[in-house]
This record gives sequence, C-alpha cells and structure tokens, in this order.
Amino acid sequence: MEKEKIRLEQKRRILLRVKKFIDKADALGLAESRWAKYEVNIAQGSAFFEMEQIVNQCVNTPSYYFRPVSLHIKTNDGSDNNKISEKPGLKSTEFPEDQVGDVILTLNGAFVVRHK
Repeated sequence: MEKEKIRLEQKRRILLRVKKFIDKADALGLAESRWAKYEVNIAQGSAFFEMEQIVNQCVNTPSYYFRPVSLHIKTNDGSDNNKISEKPGLKSTEFPEDQVGDVILTLNGAFVVRHK
C-alpha cells in the first residue's frame, strides 16, 4: 500500500510540473492559435539586389520567424530554359550590369506571425 502512495505522489508531482510548463508556454504565446502562418513560394528571375532584399527579409524577430523549407539560387546563363517570370521594369540603381533575370531564385517556406 505504501508503494502505491509513493507512485501516486510521483504522478501528482509530474502532472503538476506539466501543468506549470503548459501555463508558462501559454503565457509566452506559444499556443498554436496565437500564430498565423503565411506560405512563401517564390520562383522568379531576379536581379542580385532584389534577391538580397528578399533573403534579408527572412530573419527572425520576437513577433515572427521565417521557417525555411528550401532555397535555391542559380545564375542565369542566358538560355531560354532558365527564365522564370521576370519582373519587367525592375532595374538596379547600384550596378548597371545588375539586371532582372541575372539569378533565378526559388524560395519556399513560411512566415509564422504572432497575433497581438
């Protein structure tokens, strides 16, 4: 009978620790319902400066984080089979040779954003 009491007390302490952990996680906003997910699926010809801007936006902050799935960057050799939806009219102000379609950027992932 004494062993049964000891086991019940151990289970009670474990359940209490689990409850405290869940309460702390909820207080920190770690509940799934408090976050929104925004899928990212980019496949396009880009200029180097535009590619850098896109990649620089994929940082983590206290309010959101980026969950990468895949990133593939390929230089465009000029053949037609490398071209993916270029944005017309986009030009770099830094380098005249930096043109849309210089690189082919494929980025997949998701931004996970905390609701206020």
